[in-house]
Amino acid sequence: MARRTLCTTIALAMAAALRPAPLSRRRTRLKATETNENARRIILFDVMDTLVIDPFFTGVHSVLGCESMQELFKAKRPETYEAFETGEISEEELWQRYFADDREVDVSAVRRHFVDGYEYIKGMRSLLGEIKRIGGVECYAFSNYGTLYKEIETKLELSRFLDWRFVSCDIGMRKPAPEAFEYVVKDLGCDLQRDVVCFVDDSKTNVEAGTAAGLRSILFEGDSAECRTALIAEGFWELRV
Repeated sequence: MARRTLCTTIALAMAAALRPAPLSRRRTRLKATETNENARRIILFDVMDTLVIDPFFTGVHSVLGCESMQELFKAKRPETYEAFETGEISEEELWQRYFADDREVDVSAVRRHFVDGYEYIKGMRSLLGEIKRIGGVECYAFSNYGTLYKEIETKLELSRFLDWRFVSCDIGMRKPAPEAFEYVVKDLGCDLQRDVVCFVDDSKTNVEAGTAAGLRSILFEGDSAECRTALIAEGFWELRV
């Protein structure tokens, strides 16, 4: 009798395990990607080395008269570029103050290097186009960059796909500062509990700051297909191919 009771108990347990989970439990598992029909869908894209190649890391040291990037970093004033990115100084002032020894910089040559080097990262223009075609998605640039972003716009016309709303030189704040993320959320007027707000950046530090600020943050590692997959997982299902 005891053996029969044990077998019956095991059989019932196995049957219970094979039954579908209750709807309430299944919904709990889906909650990460579920969206309210009234929810806004927003993507905040970093620009440099996320959407566009950053020419700073493709030979600018030689244009500035240095043998290597290591030599360049040793010779420059560390705070100058950040001041340019937050709009405290102009592009002209940037190169006047760039080096600690105040050496002269051929500004036209440096600018030409940057403009020539601005190109979409492979696959990202196509992804931006797909996002635009599905409709109902707000896309914004959230970038640490100076006024040179206007040259990117002139050459690549990113404004066809996104709004240059949150560039550090215009808002006076840089990632990963918490106040930069707070400013963006407040300016958008979004509800992070209701709306789907994704942040895509190639900097792990910035992504961690975005997560801390309550954004659905995605680390971009150079692969547009992986970026698409991550966006699908966050609720942008129409990007499935």
